[in-house]
Amino acid sequence: DADRLFVSHGHLPANLVPGDGKNANQAFCEIEIPADFPPGMVAVRLHTPLGSTAAKSFYVGPFAESGEKEDNNNRESATPVALPATLVGTIATKGDRDVWVTDAPADKDVVFVLVGPQMGSSLNAKVSLSDETGKIVETATRQPWQTEVVVSHRFDRPQKCYLQIEDRDYTGGGN
Repeated sequence: DADRLFVSHGHLPANLVPGDGKNANQAFCEIEIPADFPPGMVAVRLHTPLGSTAAKSFYVGPFAESGEKEDNNNRESATPVALPATLVGTIATKGDRDVWVTDAPADKDVVFVLVGPQMGSSLNAKVSLSDETGKIVETATRQPWQTEVVVSHRFDRPQKCYLQIEDRDYTGGGN
């Protein structure tokens, strides 16, 4: 029975709320994030009669979230998104990949930053950005010493562009 909630940013209002009763080992909470909160990681721990739990982190981004819509494993079924946005997806199984499509403006940098490693994800991500013809214009792979994976490109004319995220180790696993 959790009796307290510790939040890494102590000034954030946070409360434990009643669960659904299906799992006694599960806790629910509400954390109020102000509109002017700076982007970054927030860690949460529960206190119980047996001690405190390990921290669980989540990312607070500067943009609205847009979740993937399965099956989005290829360009034909890519999840459409309007930028700026925080893209949310899961590489759940071997061979899974997430593909997003958006309108890229001319002469402006389109930048994607994968923050999963900061949240403890073990995904060895390969991130590729391609133009409307399918030509890969930028690619990046997670390295052990990096906390972010970044791809960016400046298109010379307005067009659709595709962001693909996959597991370079081909393992999947929901991370």
